[in-house]
Amino acid sequence: MYKFWHKFILIAVSLCGAAGLAPSARAQEQGLPPAKPFKHAMIFSGLALDFTAYIGLYDAALESGNEPDLIIATSGGAVAAGIIAAFPDKEERKKFIESEDFYHFMSDLEVKSKRPSSFVARLPRFVPRTYGLAPLTPNLFRKPLSEAPIPSNQTEFDRPFPSGADRPKIIIIAAKLEYSKANALRIGKKLFTETWFTDQQTGEYLSGMESPVGARFSRSAVQANAEVRTDFTVAEGLLASISEPYLFVPACLNGELYTGGAVDLWPVELAHELAGDITLPKLPDLTRTIELAFGSVFEYSNKKRMREVQEMSVSKWVDMEDNREVLKDSSFWFKVEMLKQEQDGSRSYLIPRPRVVYTAPANYEAFVERIRTQYEYGYERGLGGLVQDEEKRQGFLAKRLQKLRDRND
Repeated sequence: MYKFWHKFILIAVSLCGAAGLAPSARAQEQGLPPAKPFKHAMIFSGLALDFTAYIGLYDAALESGNEPDLIIATSGGAVAAGIIAAFPDKEERKKFIESEDFYHFMSDLEVKSKRPSSFVARLPRFVPRTYGLAPLTPNLFRKPLSEAPIPSNQTEFDRPFPSGADRPKIIIIAAKLEYSKANALRIGKKLFTETWFTDQQTGEYLSGMESPVGARFSRSAVQANAEVRTDFTVAEGLLASISEPYLFVPACLNGELYTGGAVDLWPVELAHELAGDITLPKLPDLTRTIELAFGSVFEYSNKKRMREVQEMSVSKWVDMEDNREVLKDSSFWFKVEMLKQEQDGSRSYLIPRPRVVYTAPANYEAFVERIRTQYEYGYERGLGGLVQDEEKRQGFLAKRLQKLRDRND
């Protein structure tokens, strides 16, 4: 495990009163490790556009008495965290993710670079970049696969990060670009700063912490010093985290450029510094193509990072390693198909051509079915990881099954 030094901000003297020192300071004075500000951190790591499974996982935690008071989210998982921030009530959350507004929100995503050849041509150049052998800055501005589905002015998410005690605090991870021109000479500089979007109080706890990736992978393109931002809304944090390299163009926030949460998909060290208990989903390896793409940007191996994380101490693992297989018919993602006609009907071919397509649902009813399948998957796997007693787990599942029957009647 990597060691990261940080200092907790002392509570204002006026709040300390006769108690004198804050708990962390008293612990240090007595030679004890400082108290952690959170009890239970839950990590939402990736899952691309199938993030609804994390809503099910979170609801399983609520119902089983394992509610987290901190959520650390990256990439697609940041969308799930944003939904929880916007809709603290469970029924309102469910209503939103099954709404027609959210249907259009997810279905209107359009593929911009439809010919896979343009992406495949870049793959040979990705390999040396993965090992830090690239003299030029990566081009994240040209020919993205699509446009980010999370607009910064989305009404539901255009709000400050939660700061009250009635809902979990949220940290969203993204990478700030330290360059603005593609294919420029690097001259040995680090290209990215791991950035944590959160509320003011949580930001104080994060003060002085290092980027786990930057500190561990010294030859990566990520610098060791991290940055905390408490001046952005949830919507802006989402946009930064979902804007993954080559999938979407970097997000521009207040004149600064940010690319996705793939800079650190498994922020376990961060969770260890902040919370006593940690819940982490166990996901399958990234595909070879995605591994190469992300590795060529941040210049470290996500596969190696995942192996190291799996050796770390985690209170509860939630097994989602089979999500690609189980959710293959309920997934929102991109794939290559052989088409005899362009999707917009502009051209037809005698010989089918490979094209990148977005697996959007055919209609609203199909969308709701996908969302419910993802949600139930996350809920069931959540109970499996969070509730160790088999009898209790079966009791929760029986109640859930009865609710589903009542809804369908």
